[in-house]
Amino acid sequence: AAVAVLAAVCAIFASGTASFLAHQNARGVEIESVAATPFMIWRQAGWPGRVVFQFGAWQLSGGHAALAQDASRLGLVLVAAVVIGWQLLIASGRVRWRPEFAADAPLAATLLFLVASPVLRPQYLLWVTGLAAVCLATGRTTQRPVALAVLAAAGLTQTIFPILWRGLLDGSGAVTDVLAARNVLLAVAATLSCWRIVRVISPGPEDPLSGGPDHAAEADVG
Repeated sequence: AAVAVLAAVCAIFASGTASFLAHQNARGVEIESVAATPFMIWRQAGWPGRVVFQFGAWQLSGGHAALAQDASRLGLVLVAAVVIGWQLLIASGRVRWRPEFAADAPLAATLLFLVASPVLRPQYLLWVTGLAAVCLATGRTTQRPVALAVLAAAGLTQTIFPILWRGLLDGSGAVTDVLAARNVLLAVAATLSCWRIVRVISPGPEDPLSGGPDHAAEADVG
């Protein structure tokens, strides 16, 4: 139903849709994104490209920056395929729906898209911080360690912008290290988030929602 409505809106406002897609396609890779991290580190060793201000953001330009853009596009396609595949598994009944998935799955999906996106603004951390809070508020969630990682990533993000932002633009090695640590933390959080959901689907000797196998057995009986 959502796809049908979206297709209808795009068809009705075809010119606006085409303009939006063209604008998004023209945008480069923002220096704060995960895909830009290797280039920001390379910048310390003499990367031949530049950091330029375009489309309201500081982006990579030249010096093989197109590789980062292609990687982001491929990443977004793969993430979209994973999310759609997850929905199909749930809809077909091959994966048993659990109440905690209502909050846990959106957090995992958002983290994946955040890591794959060529644009990663500081305010985007509000999305995953809010979703992590919802997961914790439900009481039974697979995402407790992920929530801690998200909180740490939000703190590093606040350090980068606005506190150390000028240093990042000037190519400070210390600030670049903070950015790299934040992005690695986000990538780890996304991976951990998905792994803990998959682990619940096929639980091992210890359910990640519980403190041990006895508690997991009681939950299954209930």
